[in-house]
Amino acid sequence: MYVLLFSFLLYKKIYGFLSCGFQAGGLGIRVMIKPEYQITPPTPSGDPVVEKYVSSGLARDAVAFAVLNYGDNPIKVSEFVKGYNMIREMGFTSKNVAEVLAMYDNDTDKALGHLLNNS
Repeated sequence: MYVLLFSFLLYKKIYGFLSCGFQAGGLGIRVMIKPEYQITPPTPSGDPVVEKYVSSGLARDAVAFAVLNYGDNPIKVSEFVKGYNMIREMGFTSKNVAEVLAMYDNDTDKALGHLLNNS
């Protein structure tokens, strides 16, 4: 009994309140999350070089690794991001992909060979 009451009170504290009412589709429950429990989207990294590449449409996680390895070199950054995305789609972890691509200077064939032979 106490566990059920505690669960309800915790649920009520986190999600605010419940309101039931009839809607066009039938009976519905509306749940609202209190503002203090809402998750805000991540803020930009603040690094103007990373932001420059992200604003051009490149993925933030890949750009962060690329800028860390190559600085503000547009050719190297775009090569890295392309290879990083391709290998990540195959299921390899981001840390491993970033390390191996940097080790083989963005050569995706050598990086992929390394990952396949060493996993």
